[in-house]
Amino acid sequence: MAAAQPVRAVFLDLGNVLVRIHTDPLRRRLPDPEAAERLFADPPHPLKVALDTGRIEPAEFHARLAAELGLDMDYQEFTRLWTSIFTPEPEVERMVERLASHLPVYLLSNTDPIHFDYIRRRIPVLDRLAGWVLSYEVGSLKPDPAIFRKALERAGTPAHATVYVDDMPRYVEAARALGIRAVQYRSPARLGRELGSITGLQLVDE
Repeated sequence: MAAAQPVRAVFLDLGNVLVRIHTDPLRRRLPDPEAAERLFADPPHPLKVALDTGRIEPAEFHARLAAELGLDMDYQEFTRLWTSIFTPEPEVERMVERLASHLPVYLLSNTDPIHFDYIRRRIPVLDRLAGWVLSYEVGSLKPDPAIFRKALERAGTPAHATVYVDDMPRYVEAARALGIRAVQYRSPARLGRELGSITGLQLVDE
């Protein structure tokens, strides 16, 4: 399998690529079940945008969200609920292990400090990554071109030598508009085949 052009770095989205997101735990506990969908809509709820871009701290996010939704829950209990939406994606983790043995692999994620701290402690493959570009640290959200430019700067690679994987079509298109070789995530097996074709690496067992 030969790659058409050399790939020098790969960026992965976090939610619904490296970990799966299920909002059912939030829906069951929030006074307004539909609020879970609004929080994670595209674009997200304004309070989540503020958290994800680092404009408010987690404790303020909890306080303002609790006031808006009538949520009777202390901060510690809230963080347990807020992080209960994630489940591992073992096939993707194994693929990333293989990929990281050959190429620098990074995260590029719209996320918040509560979620990222939780995932970092529970997904060991993150220790194999070369680094990450996180929305709450850089102050911008996908599909803003600024966050993609930060990613290229972080990796030190030109767009044509950089691959990006995301489940959201408009984020894929935003990356492609900058010349990044973006792939839409649909399943672990398909991702393995597509990344294998692009990088020339054997990432899934035949």
